[in-house]
Amino acid sequence: MPCLIAANNVNGPSLELAAMASVPAFVLLTSLAATALPANVAVAGAPAPITVQPAAQVATYHLHYRKLYDAKPFPNATLTHYANGVYRITSEGEDHYGVYVAQGNVGDQSSTIRYVSLPSPDWGNRTAYHQLTFITGTDQGSGLFVQNAITDTGEAIAQQNGTFSLTIPEASP
Repeated sequence: MPCLIAANNVNGPSLELAAMASVPAFVLLTSLAATALPANVAVAGAPAPITVQPAAQVATYHLHYRKLYDAKPFPNATLTHYANGVYRITSEGEDHYGVYVAQGNVGDQSSTIRYVSLPSPDWGNRTAYHQLTFITGTDQGSGLFVQNAITDTGEAIAQQNGTFSLTIPEASP
């Protein structure tokens, strides 16, 4: 594509027509596409499916909610922890997996566990964050819990609470 360039010569300013070599963008992109990329460079495409298998079961919390979330008014839920940080929760209206991290140990006088649900129909194919604090009562393996939750849309769910009983398998890791 030609371009006009202002230049100074001995006789004073004048305009000269200069031809600029241009490389069409598609030629450049075509040559780049044919170039092999190093092995450590990722190329965008469809992500590989994620497969997560629960490990050995380490604890099961049987929850009975006294204060319920209006959108999920299910008073009883079973929350199973697996050794690899995976959990499963089941109730009258829920059945999904997620991941958890614990602050404290199962069966301690108090422990706080943070959960992130994997996208499932239970949460509109989105994630949700829950934090449960368990306070063991005088009977080992049972007590009270308090739950705070936030959806991935930023909605803070009103605090919930209830009672729990805990089952630990004999062969638990």
